[in-house]
Amino acid sequence: MLNRATISTRLAAITAVALAGLLVVVTFGLLGTRGDMLEARRVKTQEHTELALSLITHFHALEASGTMARESAQQAAAETQQTIAAAVEEQQVTTAEISRSVSTVAHRSSAIADDVNATARTAEHTADVAAGVRLTAQRLLTVADGLNQLVGRGDADVDASRGPDDEPHDTNPVEEDSTSVDPRSTDVLSSV
Repeated sequence: MLNRATISTRLAAITAVALAGLLVVVTFGLLGTRGDMLEARRVKTQEHTELALSLITHFHALEASGTMARESAQQAAAETQQTIAAAVEEQQVTTAEISRSVSTVAHRSSAIADDVNATARTAEHTADVAAGVRLTAQRLLTVADGLNQLVGRGDADVDASRGPDDEPHDTNPVEEDSTSVDPRSTDVLSSV
């Protein structure tokens, strides 16, 4: 189908395909980034859990050694755990928002790729329709030339059948003046 298309249509189709390919690459890249973010979130959660455990162990050791009273050690451990939990929650909210943004961009990239493909199909269809219109116009020109030739032969046959004293039979009389045009001259004008 592209063999019949104009250069601009071909370039538009090539551009559309290239843009669609780029959008596919970007989409897969974003989805890969999302996977990396989820893995980083898992690792960070594990680190925070290990940190909380080590702090609890630290405060337990302080209480066991008699450096801190049991209630003070438990209070300090609870405060530390709350701080870590708040940080983990904030990180999860941020990661979820980034993940949503990546998903939205991936979805929109897919929609853009679909639109580009639809545009390429429309351009191809338009090129096909234009080729059909061009073919129809060529056929109409051929028919018009044939009709002009038939009309020209008919005028010649009428002129040949008239005698010298016969007046021409004119169904649309035109007064003779300087602005009138011989009706037979329209064949010459239409063929120009």
